[in-house]
Amino acid sequence: MIIVRYFYDKIFLSLSICTLSSCIIFYIFSLLSNLGENLEFTSILYLSLLNSLQILAYVPSLVILLSVILFINFLRNKNELIIIKEYFSSNKIILTVIPLAVLFTIIELNKGVLSSKLENFKIEHLKSNSYLDTKVLINKNNHYKSYIILKKIDTYSNTVEEFQKYEISHDRIIGGEYSNKLRINANKISTNEFIRFENNEITEFKNEDRTIFILNDLSHKNLIVTEIIDDKSFNFDQLSIDKIIYFIFFYLCIFLILFNRKIIDRKQSFIYPVLISLALLIYSLFINYIDLKFFIFEMQILTLILIILTFFKFYKYE
Repeated sequence: MIIVRYFYDKIFLSLSICTLSSCIIFYIFSLLSNLGENLEFTSILYLSLLNSLQILAYVPSLVILLSVILFINFLRNKNELIIIKEYFSSNKIILTVIPLAVLFTIIELNKGVLSSKLENFKIEHLKSNSYLDTKVLINKNNHYKSYIILKKIDTYSNTVEEFQKYEISHDRIIGGEYSNKLRINANKISTNEFIRFENNEITEFKNEDRTIFILNDLSHKNLIVTEIIDDKSFNFDQLSIDKIIYFIFFYLCIFLILFNRKIIDRKQSFIYPVLISLALLIYSLFINYIDLKFFIFEMQILTLILIILTFFKFYKYE
């Protein structure tokens, strides 16, 4: 029990160090990129912090991999890995690591939610300080989203420079509209010249009067107006189950690869297990974010089979 507690203490220490170090690095680069913005310095500092956290939210698996590598190095340098391998069989190591694998899987599957929350914080900060004269209307309905962007809008002089609309379904753009020939009349934005994108075709309309937006629900003081029509029920679909199983086995593989018996000897190079883990990470990032139109279920099954076979290969080797 003491060894298990020590194991968890070390892994969370490594995770904290890697997370903080990565955040500082991302913060510095984000700060440098934001210095040219027309914002107050305190706002630049705050937005840079949110940007760095958002980058971390995009790549939690990379930070976790670095944390495990650092954790193994801690144990190797003090010869503590020999003690753990002496008292822990492969089965005990897996049982100890399973809670961590589940925790890391939860983080991985919810990184989009965390990133959206951070994005909302940025939007609210910009809105409260009225830095932009662009108005955005966001509509959400389950997997469908639409973004309407009004640039250089002035409801006092009834002028607007540009109108953009994007329609997104399942993270893919399915339609859009654009116009810079606009007029405001009776609280409505109208145009007789606009471009429409639909079904992968671009159509230009001219000399056709059309009302493209009504200003009733758009406050002059707000940067962002969000209308959410969403089903609050949790959709635990097949894809979610596949990803949960995949990432649990993925993190178990990472621990088994980096915890192999050869690394007990400090004379043995640690580079090979790290390269294998990095290759597995790159594969996971690639395979889980490609957008297939056909054979989706078959691809999911093959991906699961591959990661499970990889797990048993390294488990048998141990």
